[in-house]
Order: sequence, then structure tokens, then C-alpha cells
Amino acid sequence: MKVKEVVLAVILVFLIGVLVMNVTYGGTSEEETTDSNVTVNVFVEISLSTNLSTGILFGSLDPNTNNNNATGNYNATDFNTQYEVVAGSANSVSIDLCIKANDTLSTGSEDIPNTGYTWNFSEWNNMTNPDEETSIAITTDYQTTSHTEIAASGKSYARFFLDIPAAQAAGVYRNTITIKGVQTGEAC
Repeated sequence: MKVKEVVLAVILVFLIGVLVMNVTYGGTSEEETTDSNVTVNVFVEISLSTNLSTGILFGSLDPNTNNNNATGNYNATDFNTQYEVVAGSANSVSIDLCIKANDTLSTGSEDIPNTGYTWNFSEWNNMTNPDEETSIAITTDYQTTSHTEIAASGKSYARFFLDIPAAQAAGVYRNTITIKGVQTGEAC
């Protein structure tokens, strides 16, 4: 009987071992999951037409003249403006445009008030748009243009006007204009 008991004990240990191995190893396959995520940032890009990037030029003007057009306001063939801002094709959102001057147009101690330096933006580009009648005086703080929600690759067209006060001193007057694209609805 001792041999039978030993054989039974060996078989019992073997069977228990097989059962423990199957429970411990969990069968023939196993799956685990994990989360994956990414945050995509807002991307905004603008470019200026050649005429606008060259500068907003008014040429030579006489004192006591008003509503003088910048040289790119009307081209010679169809009277469209040559000043345009293009939203980047890779923009991830629609954009608004903002504009400001760093200071008044100045030369030495002389300046031309910003109240007479006006601008207007429009989604249309023709003889009457953007128009002078609804143009806005430039300031040294950002202002949002009236043409908003510009889609990727969309264009906004601009015109600029300048009043030269009576008895304005002669000279070459300069300042810097900044145009900025921001996500629609965001502050400048």
C-alpha cells in the first residue's frame, strides 16, 4: 500500500500543480488598456501683401488737405486696394485682425495727430470697399477690425487715409503700424 499511496500522492501533487499553473498564468492570452491623448494648440498665421509689407505710404502731401489716400488704396486698373492681409492656410481657427500704431506720425518734435490717420478693413475689395466714410482713427492701443472670423486662406482688404493739418511743418513723418491676427473672439 505504501507504493499506491506514494503514486497517488505524486499524481495528486501533479494535478494540483497543473491547476495552479493554469490559474496563475491566466490561459492563452491577456489584454491591458491605457489612455492616449494630445492637446493641439491654436495656430494663427497672417501674411501681408507686398504693397502692405512695403509700408503704408502717402507720398508728398500739402498742409490743410483731408482724406488723402495711401498710395496702395486704389490700383490703376480696377480701383481695388492693394493692401491685403491673408490668413494662413494652416490656421487651426478662424481669426480676427487687430491694428495699432506705435506712436503718431512724427519728425523731430513735430507730429501729425492720429485722429486724422484713419483705416478700414473689409471682406470685399472693390472701388467702394473698404470705404473712407466708416474709417476709424488709428490709436496706440490695439483695435479689432470690423472684418472678423476670417477662415484659413481668407483675405481682408484695407485702405488708409490721412489728414494733414493746416500749417503742418514740412518733413518726412514716420511711425510703425502693427497688424496682428488672433483667434476669433479673443482680445487683441
